[in-house]
Amino acid sequence: MRNDILPYNPAHRLRLPRVEPRQQVIPTKEELLRLLDAISQEPVQFRVYFTLAILTGMRRGELAALRWVDIGESHICVSRSRSQVTGIGIVEGKTKNGKTRFVPISASVRQLLIEEYQGYFMWWHTHPDYPYEPVEPTDYIFCG
Repeated sequence: MRNDILPYNPAHRLRLPRVEPRQQVIPTKEELLRLLDAISQEPVQFRVYFTLAILTGMRRGELAALRWVDIGESHICVSRSRSQVTGIGIVEGKTKNGKTRFVPISASVRQLLIEEYQGYFMWWHTHPDYPYEPVEPTDYIFCG
């Protein structure tokens, strides 16, 4: 064994209890439609976030790492993930599988992103009391 303290591993005969894998619960179409209906009255940033999550299957960290430059005419380029790490802070890195992918989006989702959300964001950032610069292509979409 390590450092020659023990001649063998005393845990080698240990049998771990069998753990059944959790079954993933996937919402039904009706449940998703109810959720979309419920968020339709929420502020635009929440509507955009949950609509993208539902319709694209993007992970929370991927959504957090989205920048305006990632939005194309008919797709979203997903190449990064952001998360909060205890003791470190916000960390940005590669996606879970380390690969860039292009997620297709419909014209209505793009319209929601560009017109509604960016319009709101542009107003907010150009408001006289707002201390930051207007939206840039490299700005995060979900920054708050």
